[in-house]
Amino acid sequence: MVMTTKMLSLLIVLAIMALSVVPAAYSATLTEHMDIECRQPEALSLHCDYRILSGADLISSLAEHSQISVAGEISTIRPDYDDTVTATLFLVDTSDPARESVITKNRDHIQHMVALGSSHHVYGLAAFDSLLEMLCDLGCSNTEIIEASNHLQAKGKTTELYRNLLEAIKELRAFDAARRQIILMSDGLAEDLAYYHEDVIAAARSERIVISAIGYPRSVPQSVALQTLRRLSEETGGLFIQASNLDYQVPDTFFTRAMSAIDDGGRVSFSLDALQQQGVEGNVELSLAFQTTEQSFAVLVPVSLPVFEAAAESPAADRVIADTSPVGQLPATPDSAMAPTSGSSSWNWFWYGLPAMVFSAFLAVALAYALMTRRRREEHSQFRPSQSTPHAFLVSADNDQIRYKIDQTPWRIGRSRSSNLTLDDTSVSRLHAEIRRDALGQFTLQDLESLNGVFVNGEAVEMTHLDENDRVEIGDVAFVFSFHDEDYSQQEPTVLVRTITPK
Repeated sequence: MVMTTKMLSLLIVLAIMALSVVPAAYSATLTEHMDIECRQPEALSLHCDYRILSGADLISSLAEHSQISVAGEISTIRPDYDDTVTATLFLVDTSDPARESVITKNRDHIQHMVALGSSHHVYGLAAFDSLLEMLCDLGCSNTEIIEASNHLQAKGKTTELYRNLLEAIKELRAFDAARRQIILMSDGLAEDLAYYHEDVIAAARSERIVISAIGYPRSVPQSVALQTLRRLSEETGGLFIQASNLDYQVPDTFFTRAMSAIDDGGRVSFSLDALQQQGVEGNVELSLAFQTTEQSFAVLVPVSLPVFEAAAESPAADRVIADTSPVGQLPATPDSAMAPTSGSSSWNWFWYGLPAMVFSAFLAVALAYALMTRRRREEHSQFRPSQSTPHAFLVSADNDQIRYKIDQTPWRIGRSRSSNLTLDDTSVSRLHAEIRRDALGQFTLQDLESLNGVFVNGEAVEMTHLDENDRVEIGDVAFVFSFHDEDYSQQEPTVLVRTITPK
């Protein structure tokens, strides 16, 4: 009860502080057409810094709300672009010694892009497999980065794509630049166990870092892995292209676009006086319509306009807005209209709305705690070792012939540590396959959309029943399926011996 009272007091204090401080409205939105960041530096003005992803020019813009339209003033050069730099970090996947021919192309492509840069562009070069290695720190000269690219070498074993992207974002975050981008060169294959796509997107968007990617397919069947790179680019406002499957060529137009896209854009400004004069107030959403040289589209942006209350003595009175107030300034309001009275709507909100807000906050915390507790229990029950009697076995096909108990259903196989059978082999996907047992005791093996597939008795399968002595191949790892807890075929037969007859 004491803790509850303290928490209630803290929530009341925070609510009062939130009511007394009104921060400037801010929003950052990434759509398929535009990356836009809007701020309200003053109550009646809105500035939006934009970047058109297709590279088209912005012709006109319009802010609309409740049939009220305000034309925007466009500047093709953002104010913060003057005397600032654009930082580009080239990030090269060097995880496979068999891909040295790709690394040769990486060198050519890096040197080509450096040559296309302008005087305000600075560069850095990093290679990664399981670890990130800075070959040329951000800010090094063009000559230094070209020299560093000549030392790129495919020598790693594993590919921790997401973790090293997070490390690259940290490197860029620490560098003083107005615009930052990563140009990722990879085959899209990732072997991370604890870092994920969403982690990278959240970090990049938080730091306003763009990820553009060139995908170099390992093979035609494995080119599907390049979807990873495409999503990274799309969700951070970058560009993506797939190199040729034969010679890893990339069109020159991509290099030109990659080096100029990060610098494209400008600022569009809107005056919100017309909205105020029409009685629009409080938190509202504006529809910003844009017309480019290629197409038209719109985005929604929240703004916060000043709120004016009528005098308490005359509830039906018009809003007090002085016609003589200068444009862009708040109109003068009599002190009597601002003084709280027993009938003031703001005090009514305080006494009736605040308890409802506090109750809602407690309800949300209680619900979140219940959901977290339930999830932990489910995870614990799912991954704790089973004490049940094994129903069948997978026997390793190598000389060790280790027997793995299939003692629950589903029984998952993969490289992930959460699998029932964890296989530390790069040919095995994180969740590769699973075995299920039905009510009649029949076992079924299913491929979980693994990269290298599942084979039973030499044939690729998506789902199949398992029988005694079936050979199961998970990537490059082979097993034999068995219902027996030992290998009866290797045992000597039982023979009849002379026994002592009891007297």
